[in-house]
Amino acid sequence: MPKPSVIVIFCEDIRSEIDGKKSFIGCFTSSSISVSKDKPFQLPKVIVNAFVQWDGFSPPDGWQLRVETPTGESGEPFPLPPASDMKIDPETGNVTIAFQATIAPFIVSSSGNLSVFLEKNNGEECHCIAALKFSEIPSPKKRKSS
Repeated sequence: MPKPSVIVIFCEDIRSEIDGKKSFIGCFTSSSISVSKDKPFQLPKVIVNAFVQWDGFSPPDGWQLRVETPTGESGEPFPLPPASDMKIDPETGNVTIAFQATIAPFIVSSSGNLSVFLEKNNGEECHCIAALKFSEIPSPKKRKSS
């Protein structure tokens, strides 16, 4: 099976509008965020929203989304949503699935990546589909007294 097409959005919140649209609040637009190793970075939550598209007329089986924090921890994988939540384009047969994972609270105390993996059958096939990098900013150098 070919690798799926993917769009991943990292943000602080998602709001549902009355007309069915979604608003992504506090989107991280940079692929790298600077953090101080002396002062942990904390947000109430970070939401990872992934839109995954496969070619073909039947929804794939056994796929799940796994999120790994900068410290290497990963929670329970998020399985495929039910078939009723999948969007199938009647002309192309492409299957689009939206996954959403919330990490709350979100604390970063060192450099590393918030990585998103799409995996099949608990790791039989695994693709890192996105990463938000946290880089340590150097501590200010102390001036020598004269």
